[in-house]
Order: sequence, then C-alpha cells, then structure tokens
Amino acid sequence: MKKLGFGIAALLLASTVTMAADTGVESTPVAVTSITMDQLDEMVTQRVEDILTKNEENKVGKENDNKKSFEFHGYARSGVIMDSEGHGGSSFDKWSPIGGFHPTGRLGNEGETYGELEFVKNIYMENESWAKFHALLAYESGNLNDWDSENSDVHVRNAFVEMGNLPTFTGAFNDSVLWAGKRFYGREDIHITDDYLRDFSGTGIGIQNVKLGNGSSDLAFIGRDFGDFTPVGSSNLDINSQVYTLDGRYKTGNWDLELAGHISADNGDREAGTTGPNQKNRKQLAESGYQGYAGYNLPGYYGMDTGFSKIYGQAGYGLGAELGRAGGFGNNYEDETAWEIGTMGQNRINNKWDIMTTVVYHNNMDTVNDDGEEYDFNYYNLAVRPVYKINENFELQFEAGYAKYDNDNTDRQGGISKLTFAPTFKLNTDDFWGRPEIRTFVTYANWNDDYQDDMASKFSDYDNQEGWNFGVQAEIWF
Repeated sequence: MKKLGFGIAALLLASTVTMAADTGVESTPVAVTSITMDQLDEMVTQRVEDILTKNEENKVGKENDNKKSFEFHGYARSGVIMDSEGHGGSSFDKWSPIGGFHPTGRLGNEGETYGELEFVKNIYMENESWAKFHALLAYESGNLNDWDSENSDVHVRNAFVEMGNLPTFTGAFNDSVLWAGKRFYGREDIHITDDYLRDFSGTGIGIQNVKLGNGSSDLAFIGRDFGDFTPVGSSNLDINSQVYTLDGRYKTGNWDLELAGHISADNGDREAGTTGPNQKNRKQLAESGYQGYAGYNLPGYYGMDTGFSKIYGQAGYGLGAELGRAGGFGNNYEDETAWEIGTMGQNRINNKWDIMTTVVYHNNMDTVNDDGEEYDFNYYNLAVRPVYKINENFELQFEAGYAKYDNDNTDRQGGISKLTFAPTFKLNTDDFWGRPEIRTFVTYANWNDDYQDDMASKFSDYDNQEGWNFGVQAEIWF
C-alpha cells in the first residue's frame, strides 16, 4: 500500500509540474520519498491554485490583446455623371427647393467625391473602464481631377472623447457613456434618399444609455454657429450668432422618443425680409424654439417575418422648425412651425430580391420671404429600390422615385420623376448593406414647368424638361 501511495504521489507531482511548465508557474523540486500524504495533499492543492490563477491571468491577457488600441473606419463615394450629349451631368434633384438631399433617390444621381476617415484611439484600464478619442476628417469635391486644390474642402467633423464602464457610475448609470467635444450626434437617415431625419451634430457634452424604467435615455447639450451677421440698423459685422440645444432621447421597446429645446440670444437681432422693397414688413427671426420626434419600429418589413420598417412623426416651432437639427441655420421666423410624417423599410424578399422603400410628407407654415411676407411650403416624396441578384458578385439595382412641392411664395408646384438602372459588382450580393460596390448606371428623369423654372441654372444642358444621365460610382463603408 505504501508503494501504491508513493506511486500516486509521484504521478500527481509529475502532472502538476508538467501543467506548471505549460502555464508558466514555477515549480520547486521535491523529494517524493520525504513527504507524507498530508503534505502531498497540501502541495497539490497549492499547485492547482497557482495553475488556475495563472490560467485566469493568461485569459485576461488574451482578452486585453483582443481589445484594439487603435481603430480605422471610413466612408467614401466617388463617381462621374455625363448627360446624353457628353456634357457634365447634374444631379436631378439635389438642392432643389425641397432641400439638400435626393427626394427621388440617390442611386445614379450622385457625381461628387465625398469621403470620411475616422481614427479611434482606445484606452483600457485594469478596472475595465475605458476611454476613446475619435477624430474624423471629411473631404468633398465636385472636380474630377486627382489634384483639386481650389474646389475641394477638408473638414474636422469629429474631435471628441467618450468614457465608459466607470467604477463610480452605478445604479441607473452603470452602463452609461459620457462624452464631450465636436461630433456627429443622434444621426438617423433614410439611406436611399440620403435624407437625415435627425442630425444634432455639433460641439457639446452628453451622457448616453442611462437606464430609466424599461428603457434607456440620452441627454446632450450641443452648440452650433450661425456665423457672423450685421445687426439691423448697424453697419458693423460684429456679431457671431450661436445656437444652443438641450436634447433628450428615450428608447423603450419599439419606441424612440425625443424632445429638444433651442436658444440663440443674438439671432433676434437679425430680421427676415430685409432685402425686399417692403421694408415695413420686416419680421424678427426666432431666438428660441423646440421640437419633438416619435418613431415606432414595426415588426419586420411591415409585418413580415424578415427585414425592418419604421414609421415616424416630428414637429417643431421657431428655431425647432428646422426639423431634426440642432437649431438649423437660424433662418426660421419666430412663429414658424413645421411637421413631417414618414416611413421607411428594407427587406430580403427571397434569395433573389431585396427591396428598400420610403414615403415622406413635410409641411412648413409661416415661413418668411424677402418682403417679410409669410407663406407656406410643403412637399412629399417617395422612392423604391429593388435589387435583383444575378450571382454572388453581380446584381442589378433599380430605383424609382417621385417628388412634388407646393411653394406659396413663388406660386409654383414643382414635380419630378426619376428612374435608374445600375448593374453592380460587390463581394457578397446576399448582403443589401454590404459594401464596397462598383456601379455603372443610366438615369432618366422628367419634370414639369415649375420645377424647370426653379432649377433653370442647373438644367441648362437639358431640353424639353427631361434628361438622361450616364455614369459610374464606387461606394464603401467600413
């Protein structure tokens, strides 16, 4: 029995020494014949504890290795548009009276180069708290040359710090993230029209993901510049007008809610309607305002088992009449109101077809013209993008859209229709959102007399209120 006991002891010690060697735990040679069974039990227990401790340290070390100290992200699109006569083509609907997006759809309707490069430095502490610094540079050019020193712009759009998992944040703040600086904030867009429903980007401070009831809330204070202006009755360009926004958001279940208030102490020193002949009708621009938003995420694509869809509504007053913005551009009259309703969704219908759709109606009331006279403006737009998969790397994209507006100020009711066909190469056609994509396209659009009058400066190369565009485009995000 003694020989059996010593044999077991020898095997146990040998195994612990081998395991220690594998995990880096130092082992001290022991004379097997000089120990008792109690000593053996104590030694083996200690060895196992040492090995488990070392394994845990190795595991934590590997986890920390997997935490990237540096990240690089980006977005870019670049292409060229040519009309049917060989002239440089124009976007058919961007910067129309409706606004700076593509109400009839962006596919085959973009000819500029735009890019974003984001650099993220991650800092991790032993207590598992972390911090990140984000820097994002954006570039835009409408020139086709590889060197464009006169027509290109580079902007710093992100320069902010965020912190999370702070030990002193407990309770409702346990998973909260604190941030400060200049940043993209609260952005939500309809991809196929490039229409940002909400974009409260600016410079400020905020906290995100504060637990409140069955949901979570975000709170932010954001500042933006309206720029210099000359006060009414003065000849000096000496006021830099700024707007400050307090924005609160709450998400619970399928609901996404938001309230925002705006204030600009100097904006009232400007007046709308100062350039027209009827100076007596001058109106004061808003010094404050507010807006609200409510969005509901429907199950799947309008009740289907797959995809996503959403309906939303938003309304604003004064500075908040520039819906979805942190104060807009400061051109809102003090009594101006606006509201908008819309929906969007995307779904993979089967193994061959994907689709994305959107419909929006927008109304502005009591806007002010150059004579200080109030008027209303409204529009609606719809767009649909079906995509047909040919094989793993090639697909056919189609896009159709229509937009119409009613401008009481000019007494014009402009309307435009657009169709695009875009053969597309990509790495995986099973992924609607996957990028990069390389596209060729042909786009046809037609519009009415009022739209032609409003867009005359852009449509000088198009006859008979219709046009064809041909082009190529690359798009990527990562």
